[in-house]
Amino acid sequence: MKKLVVAVLAAMVLSACGTTPQAAGPHQFTASGYGPYTPAAVTLTDTAGAPYGLATPTTPLTLVFFGYTNCPDECPAMMSQVGSAFSRLSAAQIAKVTMVFVTTDPARDSGPVERRWLDRYDPRFVGLTGPIDQIIKLSSSLKLYVKGATRLPSGGYDVPTHATNLVALNAQHVAVAEWSLGTTSRQFASDIQALLNGSVPE
Repeated sequence: MKKLVVAVLAAMVLSACGTTPQAAGPHQFTASGYGPYTPAAVTLTDTAGAPYGLATPTTPLTLVFFGYTNCPDECPAMMSQVGSAFSRLSAAQIAKVTMVFVTTDPARDSGPVERRWLDRYDPRFVGLTGPIDQIIKLSSSLKLYVKGATRLPSGGYDVPTHATNLVALNAQHVAVAEWSLGTTSRQFASDIQALLNGSVPE
């Protein structure tokens, strides 16, 4: 009886060793398909004072988010998760990704203000500012709603409103994916890796 049990177990082990591994299925994106939309040929200014346009590719993948540094909730939440996602990527992968934050409150978000704020999340993030009409033109081309801050007679500001989703542009700088608030750093990192490998969400 013992010999029979040993023989059966041996056959099971050999069968398992000879099993062909199943091929991994397509990536399950957290991001949704988006676009295709092409950013307007608008030249803004980065935090170092240099001109910067989203219509000219600099890396295979560009992530874009519109917000403002005085935002109390959505902007910090989104940028924190993206910053953490970068820590999950390899150096080679990070070199292929640019994270761009475009202010919707240029009256207050000067280059130095944006730089200090972005450095909390990742010093590699690009911050852009410029005339509000140009910012709105850029956001509209990507179908992202932005209403810029306006100064009140009291000296304060109307709180700017903006779309809270983050979009990805491919190497041709065409929008192909979007993430909503609540996306985790793990989900961001996994999707970014898939996008860099040529996959796109439906």
